[in-house]
Amino acid sequence: MTKMTKSQKILMILLFAMTVFFALFHLTESPAFNSDEGWYMQSANNLLTTGMNGLQLAPGYIDRASTYTSVGYPLIYMLALCYKLIGVGILQARLLMVFFLLAFTVISFLLVRRLSGNGLALMSLLLISTFPPLYGNGKAVMGEMPGLFFMVLTLYLFNLITVYPSRKTLLLILTGISAGIFMATKVSFILFAPALIVAAIIEWRRGHLSLKDIGLTALSIVAPLAVWLLIKFLPGESISTILGFYANPSRVNDITGTVLRNIKTLFSDTSTIYTMSMLVIWASALWVRFYRKMRISAEETAAFILATLTIASFTRTAGFYRYLLPAQMVALIFFPGALLTIFETISKKITTAKSVAANWVVMAILGVLGLYQLCFHSYVADSYRSHAVADMQAYFDSIPATTTMFFYNSQGLVPFFHGKNYFQYLILFNKEDWTIGSENLPILAAGKADMVVAGPHSLKDDAAAIFEKYVVVHSFGKIDIMKHR
Repeated sequence: MTKMTKSQKILMILLFAMTVFFALFHLTESPAFNSDEGWYMQSANNLLTTGMNGLQLAPGYIDRASTYTSVGYPLIYMLALCYKLIGVGILQARLLMVFFLLAFTVISFLLVRRLSGNGLALMSLLLISTFPPLYGNGKAVMGEMPGLFFMVLTLYLFNLITVYPSRKTLLLILTGISAGIFMATKVSFILFAPALIVAAIIEWRRGHLSLKDIGLTALSIVAPLAVWLLIKFLPGESISTILGFYANPSRVNDITGTVLRNIKTLFSDTSTIYTMSMLVIWASALWVRFYRKMRISAEETAAFILATLTIASFTRTAGFYRYLLPAQMVALIFFPGALLTIFETISKKITTAKSVAANWVVMAILGVLGLYQLCFHSYVADSYRSHAVADMQAYFDSIPATTTMFFYNSQGLVPFFHGKNYFQYLILFNKEDWTIGSENLPILAAGKADMVVAGPHSLKDDAAAIFEKYVVVHSFGKIDIMKHR
């Protein structure tokens, strides 16, 4: 790698400083706190206090709920460790996400710098640091951000194997462990397996890896996945139930209609159009390089395969945009190099210097547009002025820990309550036939709980009669707080 010029160093420092600023800006309020975060936070807290990873459905009873969540131990166990080191709370949990967000940004910059040089690395950093979904989804307590860090770390370590042959064995093991942790973080990340296989085959054909090297890496990948199986599932759990959940985690009934609707979404929303445009240009650049017999790195090939598989997988889900984050981020990492290839291909009369200049102009425009959205018009910007988390925390702090609480389809509010005397009932994916904690409903109907926290629309559905012994005393948006009459 060539040394960076003074101006390049200044730009790098400014971009990293901007990333740190937006990662920490209104951390607990922006993005808006969601129910999935509540699920993972209470799971980590239960792991810390009881040694069991799961949801408390009743005082003293933890349900592992292993077949109801696609997030694995890397997120929950790291979050529990974070709680042990710096305390329990939303701020502490999101600080862990900020750590992975910044670590991902750094390792992505280093990867592109190794593969393509300082200029393209800075262009990539510019796009990443001004991309609103990075903060909108990356700061939330979910598996996407830790997973992305381990994914890019895998590519970086994989690249080092050919650079430091004397350390090949260690790097092969570290590459495998990192890839295994990535795939264990969230079940959808198993899509990285075929991408990594293709990368290994490419390096094997180039003579950089032997079959023994590939086998060692594969064994290293298996180790974190074996830990995932041991921790995630209890002996005797139905394999068919587990596989059924992972085959259709959103329990989508109309697969064809869902796929068609999500494909339409990919080409009708600003952020998804941006992503698809980058992927088209990236694919075109790869075809040009292949046609001209130019070298394509195994790392970039693996990243492209992961991006395309992620897009394909997204079409058969409930359509939450955070599922697209891996594809979006790897596209941002390699897009500057892809666009430069296109500029250099347009005309042989265009010099390399002019192509680079044109590339910088495009990146600067995209960076300014991204920064504008990040500041004023995006999912993360919408909650900059919010104080919902602070208000809810203050309210729940006023409730004695001995109060008997009932959280009715409101798992996102459990982390706000500092006691352990509570019951839970959850409706998964708004499907009345897919619930957890239904055995607790008689407690609610009999009015044995002191207070009830009812999730969105709970008082308007067919089960509203179950709350007849309670009266609403406070509301936070769509969340209703009730006390016994």
